Amino acid sequence: TLNGYWRYGLKDEVAKYGGGLSFRLDSASKTNLFAHYEKDVKEDGVIEFQKERKPFISEQIDVWYRRNFTYHKLFHAGIQTKVLPFLHSKLYWKNYRLLTPDFVDEALPSTSVLYNNLGARFRLAFKEHFFSQHGEVYSLGTRFPVLQLNYERSLPSLSDLDYEAFEFKLNDFFKFPAGESEVEMLGVWRNADGVVNLLASPPSSRSRLFAFYSKNTFATMGINEFITDRLLAVFWRHNLSPWLFKYKPVRPDVILAFSAAVGKSEYDEQADFSSRYASIPKGYYEGGVLISKLINTGFLKLGAGAFYRLGPYR
Repeated sequence: TLNGYWRYGLKDEVAKYGGGLSFRLDSASKTNLFAHYEKDVKEDGVIEFQKERKPFISEQIDVWYRRNFTYHKLFHAGIQTKVLPFLHSKLYWKNYRLLTPDFVDEALPSTSVLYNNLGARFRLAFKEHFFSQHGEVYSLGTRFPVLQLNYERSLPSLSDLDYEAFEFKLNDFFKFPAGESEVEMLGVWRNADGVVNLLASPPSSRSRLFAFYSKNTFATMGINEFITDRLLAVFWRHNLSPWLFKYKPVRPDVILAFSAAVGKSEYDEQADFSSRYASIPKGYYEGGVLISKLINTGFLKLGAGAFYRLGPYR
């Protein structure tokens, strides 16, 4: 399979492009060899996992108002396969050049940084269900916990600076007499060797007072408002509708939500870092209420909600 793209940024007046090739070795195990090149931008502090596509329009709109990006060149190649029926894996090599890095030490010149990294990603999901729509495959989830693990490390002899990262994400779903709960736990540890762009930001979705809500993000936290290299976050959503509207076939979803995170950086005590960036060692908390499916037309489900920031970072 061949793919490619080209786009032009009206604000930065810079073209972005990329392309890739994948070859299916075995259909039963979904084993693919892949290679990809791009010259593009990437959001600073982003935390990414293997994931099955989900038809949530908020997740697509969410990226439109992201603002903090770093220009890069990337070539990576590897293999994707299902080691077991419930275990998806991805092993890869990545040649990655940050073209516009931001360093903790402001005295360093902003010259490009080259990395050659080896990495692995695993996704463990028992009895996951899918459906196809217009050639795309979407996940309907599973009644078992879903665990994802990432590990990536630079090759010292082939990289300008060190980089190492370990990340995990655990999702689970529970049913109670008073409704249904979803829980996600997220953990990150990174050694970015003084490159701010490669530190981790808690996932957030607020760029202004009114914003599009995206699941498992902080609705009251500004984008890249906090920077960490050690992060632990929990997202909880409880849907009361199965209890409130037990006998109604068509009903809105009334959801209570609570999120919390704690994180810090090894650079927090350095004045040139702490004067520009903040972490959340005292804990960040927020709560809110969502009413979704007020308008429900197939895949388009509209609703509204309100969130309030709690704790020491109000």
